[in-house]
Amino acid sequence: MSDPSPPPDLRERLLRAATALFAHRGYSATSVREIAESVGCTKPALYYHFRSKEHLFLEAVQSPVFDYLRLMQEMASPGELALGERIRRFLEGCAELVRASPDAARLVLMVAHGPSDAVLPPLDLRGLSSPEASPLVAYLRGAADRGELRAGVDPEDLAMALTALVHHLVLRVVSGDPPPPGASDRLVNLLLYGVSP
Repeated sequence: MSDPSPPPDLRERLLRAATALFAHRGYSATSVREIAESVGCTKPALYYHFRSKEHLFLEAVQSPVFDYLRLMQEMASPGELALGERIRRFLEGCAELVRASPDAARLVLMVAHGPSDAVLPPLDLRGLSSPEASPLVAYLRGAADRGELRAGVDPEDLAMALTALVHHLVLRVVSGDPPPPGASDRLVNLLLYGVSP
């Protein structure tokens, strides 16, 4: 039985191919010609969808960041789920994003942690790091106000701990050593209940 879903359109195929090439070779060593040829199209066809190599690179980096911010917003959305379940789903969602596109995760890590060889405008990643713009911090502040956090727990510290967990999960998946099944549940228990007997 054949897969009923339509094949990805050319724009999506170009974005995937560019993401993989940028993630493995860097910006400067990847040419527009190589990206176009890798999906069997011409440079004019690529330029129809992306106005420049820089624009394609920016989208390749920003697309997974926006997916991550969407997961933060889902975690913060109104509903009856307990804090622990929200955190578990958030961690699982992040791990699934990386499993679905390790090249995108690798590219984001390259841009975030090393000097990029691309001369580009600065990326707006405030939702990832700035407490003022983060939906995660906003949600955790609300959780503290509702009494869902132990007194004295700083929502920004908890957000930093969650971000560090996500970063570690991303590194594990990208390096080919994904966390074992159930890791998200164990990490949530550790985060919520600590290590003291």
